[in-house]
Amino acid sequence: MRKDEFPIIDKYVVQEINAVLDKIRAEIKQLPYQSIFGKVSSYSLLDAVIEIIDKYKAESEPQESEEV
Repeated sequence: MRKDEFPIIDKYVVQEINAVLDKIRAEIKQLPYQSIFGKVSSYSLLDAVIEIIDKYKAESEPQESEEV
C-alpha cells in the first residue's frame, strides 16, 4: 500500500499523532524547572518526562480482553 493511496487516512493519523505529542508537550511544560543548579535535578526531570511518555504509550496500546 502506497502512502498516496489513502491521503485522508494518512492525514487523520498525522493529526492524531500530533494531538498526542501536543498533550505530552503540555505536560512537560508543567514540570517544575528552575535551572540545572536549582532545586529540581535534571535526572528527576528526565524521569518525569519518561513517565509522561510511558503513560501515553500505555494508553495507545490495545487492551487485552479478559477471557473466562
